[in-house]
Amino acid sequence: MGENNGFDTLGPWFDGVKLLTQKQPSIIDAGKIKNKPIAIIGAGMSGLMTYLILRQQGFSNITILEADHRLGGRVHTVYLSGGPFDYSYQEMGAMRIPFDYIDPESKTRYKISEMQLVFSLINELNEINKNLSQYRIDLIPWYEHDENGLRYFRGFRLPGGLPPGIRQIEKDQMLSATSMLDA
Repeated sequence: MGENNGFDTLGPWFDGVKLLTQKQPSIIDAGKIKNKPIAIIGAGMSGLMTYLILRQQGFSNITILEADHRLGGRVHTVYLSGGPFDYSYQEMGAMRIPFDYIDPESKTRYKISEMQLVFSLINELNEINKNLSQYRIDLIPWYEHDENGLRYFRGFRLPGGLPPGIRQIEKDQMLSATSMLDA
């Protein structure tokens, strides 16, 4: 992309940045600005966080518009019986908020920095709600990999009826999905 194909890589966006750097900001009435009506579309994580930040900065005329009957957007846990303490739940939307990633080949652990904002928000909301149990956000541990886990592939089971375990596959590669595809 460049002058050869007619695409201006610096484009109008950079012209706008240049223009803004040459302008002096005008004097504004902060009180007036903070009372202007603001609409936030969607009560998912982004919409709710936007509302929280604007309220903390003194904006007061804010409306959240949500099409659904509940808050949370794609983040939606349904408790099947009893509630969060009996561990019968199903994730209906976003499955997890990963803290880190472990490269399977090098075993190097990488922190996922983009998620730190979500963890900070969770901590702040818990502080705002004084860590009261009925409002507290507790994260359910997510296990990406466990040596005791089972690997079920194309209906293959061991003579005892269970699929092979990850530890068994590591010891005997003939039990792995890739060796079954080669067969």
